[in-house]
Order: sequence, then structure tokens, then C-alpha cells
Amino acid sequence: FNGVTISEDAEVSESVLMPGVTVGKGAKVYRALVAEDIKIDDEAVVGSPSSKEITLVAKRVKKGD
Repeated sequence: FNGVTISEDAEVSESVLMPGVTVGKGAKVYRALVAEDIKIDDEAVVGSPSSKEITLVAKRVKKGD
């Protein structure tokens, strides 16, 4: 969507990012649906590239979550 920011060295694969989402530097987002205006912190990891399920993200994701 419009208004999404994907920072340097971040990786987003097989995911939908709603408007206003920010993916921090070096973060990894795999097979996820990320709600509007959510921040994924630097180096955080969401989901798994080998998962058969989609991860739903409705709150801020911090490194280590």
C-alpha cells in the first residue's frame, strides 16, 4: 500500500503491509499481514519463510518479540 516505509537491509516476503507501516533497518517480515500504522523495530523478525500460516500483526513488534 501507499505510505509504507521499508528501511535499509530490511526484507519483506509474501506479506501485505497496510498504509503507514514502517519496517525498521534489518528487520525481516515473512508471510505476514501487518495492520495500518504498525512499526516493526530494527532487527525484529515477524513470521517464518517456511510457515504454512500467515502471521497477523496488530501491535508494534520489537526485536526479540
